Amino acid sequence: MSVRRSDPDRQSVYYAERTVFTDTEYDKRLSEGDFIRLFNRLFEHDWWERHNIPIPVVEPTLVEDGDSPSYALLDTENVANDPILRIAEHQVNACILAHEASHLAAYHFYKQHSYGLIECHGREYRATFAAVAEIVLGVEAATKLRKAFSNFIKVRPEHAPGMPGSIMTVPRPKPEHDPFGVGLLACLEQDQLDRLDFDFLPQLNGVPV
Repeated sequence: MSVRRSDPDRQSVYYAERTVFTDTEYDKRLSEGDFIRLFNRLFEHDWWERHNIPIPVVEPTLVEDGDSPSYALLDTENVANDPILRIAEHQVNACILAHEASHLAAYHFYKQHSYGLIECHGREYRATFAAVAEIVLGVEAATKLRKAFSNFIKVRPEHAPGMPGSIMTVPRPKPEHDPFGVGLLACLEQDQLDRLDFDFLPQLNGVPV
C-alpha cells in the first residue's frame, strides 16, 4: 500500500471535525495523566488488539516542528519500527487522539488488503476514523462525525465501489465492550467522579481524614 501525495479532502475533514468537536468535551484539554490513561485504554481495547494493529509510542511534537499540529509518523519502509504519535502541547485532547490513531489503523487495514493508492484523509481514512471515534468518544459523536463527513465532503468517481482505493467496511467495535455507547472518554470522566466520591466518603460519614 502507498499513500497518495495529493490529499484533497484534508481541509474538509478538519472542517467537519471542527463543526462536531469545537467547544465540546471532546476537544477539552486533558491532564497529562488522563491523556495517558485514555491512550492506554484505546490501545488495550478489544478492537485494537483483535485486529492486531500496532501500538504506537506517544511523544510531544519536536522543537523543530514549531507550532505544528499533532501528527502520526509511520515507517512504511520498515514496519517493524513502532509507529509514533506526536501530540502538540495545545492539542492534548480526546478528539486529536482519535484522529491521529485513525491514521495508524487506516494504514494497517488498507495495507493488509493491498488496496493500492489511498489518500491520507480520503474515504478509507474517514471510515476508520468513525470507528475509532466510536470507541474513544462514543456512538453519538461518531454518528455526528459521519454525518459531517457526508455533508462537507464530495464523494468522487474514484471512490466508487470496486475501484482501486475504494472504501471497504472497517470493522465496528463490538457493542458488548460499551453497551451504552458512551466511549472511553466518558468512562474516564466517570472514573474521576468515582474517585472523588470515594475521597469524600469518610468526611460524609463523619470519619476524620
